[in-house]
Amino acid sequence: MSDHSYPLVDQSPVFQLYDARDGLVSHTTHLLQDRLGYLWVGTWTGLYLFDGITFELVYANADTTDNYITCLYNDTRDRIWFGSGGPHGAGNGVVCHENGRFTTYTAKDGLACDYILDICEDSAGCLWFGTNNGATSYDGEQFTTYREGEGLTGQNIHLVHRDVHDRMWFSTGQEVFYLNEDDGDVP
Repeated sequence: MSDHSYPLVDQSPVFQLYDARDGLVSHTTHLLQDRLGYLWVGTWTGLYLFDGITFELVYANADTTDNYITCLYNDTRDRIWFGSGGPHGAGNGVVCHENGRFTTYTAKDGLACDYILDICEDSAGCLWFGTNNGATSYDGEQFTTYREGEGLTGQNIHLVHRDVHDRMWFSTGQEVFYLNEDDGDVP
């Protein structure tokens, strides 16, 4: 055995570039890899799916110019959820992809508003949506919205997070709150 060690292979990282030539034709806002290994790519113009070879636009609402994907979330039932917003301030609500189909939920269905900023799931399987008009929970059947009357001091809920103790946290960008499960209020 020799006193000297020589690397057999150069171990410098190599980055692979993907852009419009590969089908990704818009600015990227969010990335999420699902449990099957597919990469979901939120962009300014809609949602793309990358199978390891090509990017395919799988969702864009033709009725609006607000296809900006603001957040992506993979829930415990393997559904892909994504929210929208955009430079025009309207948003398209939240969309659920399940079994190859897209279902859209909007303020008409019970969301606080159609501009979705973040998504998170609580320990009971309810989804929480941060919006620019409060926080909304969804138990699969009913939407419940929380605003100033329930303890939030701001309407723009930028971030929703579940901690290791299963508490739900909310941020307005200036303040942070957690949901007091004892009385349902945000202290």
